[in-house]
Amino acid sequence: SASLKNLISPLSIELFRAEVYPEESWFSDGPAVILDYSESSILVRMIRDEIRQVADGLYLGQVFLWRTRVILFMLEFPAAVPARTSGAA
Repeated sequence: SASLKNLISPLSIELFRAEVYPEESWFSDGPAVILDYSESSILVRMIRDEIRQVADGLYLGQVFLWRTRVILFMLEFPAAVPARTSGAA
């Protein structure tokens, strides 16, 4: 599995590491990308994030505290804008 560090605040302070892997969602049938903090700081060991793609460039995230869903969040990655080319028309 891969790992990530959460960057917190406008200063991008690295606080908590999560293991990242695919697994079945706790919320509904189907796969999700899991951010697992169980081996991280004692402050966040009971937290698990699930992220699922719901449309092109749009992802729904859920935060579980123990096994209870407590927060929803959205991630949006806009489509890349094609590069402009210069030249005479």
